[in-house]
Amino acid sequence: MKTFPKIPGPGKAVILFVMMVLGLSFLFAPTPQPVDLSEVSFNMTSSARLYFRNVRSYYYQIKPDKASRFILYHLKAQETLSGKLHLDFTIVENPLQDEAYIFLELQGSGKQYENPHVLINTDQGLTEKWPLNGLNNEEHLKTAAALWKALLLEQKVFLQMGNEGITPFLDQPRTRKNAEIILEDYFKLIGKL
Repeated sequence: MKTFPKIPGPGKAVILFVMMVLGLSFLFAPTPQPVDLSEVSFNMTSSARLYFRNVRSYYYQIKPDKASRFILYHLKAQETLSGKLHLDFTIVENPLQDEAYIFLELQGSGKQYENPHVLINTDQGLTEKWPLNGLNNEEHLKTAAALWKALLLEQKVFLQMGNEGITPFLDQPRTRKNAEIILEDYFKLIGKL
C-alpha cells in the first residue's frame, strides 16, 4: 500500500495555521441575537443583498412578479410541506425601493381559519399572542422577529385557530430549521443581524 509522502516543515506550518484559524472561527463565531426593532426599516444593505443574491438565493425558488416588479423568494425545502399545516415564509424584494419584506401566510389546512394567532410561551410563564391575518409590512416584520426570538430561545410556539383550539406549531425539527434559515437570511438581508 502506498502511503502519503512526508510533508515538509513549511507545509506542516501552513496546515497547522489553517486548522488553528478554522478552530478559532468556530470557537468565537457570533451567536445569533434577537432582532432590535427600536427602528423599523426594510432597507437592504448592499453587501447583504449581494451575498443573498449570489450565495443564499440558490436555496430559494425565485418568482419574479411582473405586475408589481417584486421578486418573491420561497425556500425550496419549504415547498415539500404543501398540504400540511405550516407557516409559509416569503422574502419579498422590492428592487425599485431597495427594500425587502417578510410575508407570513398560514398554509395547508390552516387556510380555512378566519382568525389564527401564533402563541409564544416565554420564560416568564407569559404567553405572547401574534395575529396572522390582516397584517401590514411592519406587523409581518414584528411577528417574524417574535418568532425568530422564540426559535433562538427554544420557546414553545402554538397556533390558535379561532375557536378551534390550540395546536403545537413549529415543533418538528425540520419546520423549525426551515423557519430559522428563512428568518436569519431575511434579517441579515435588511441589516438587523
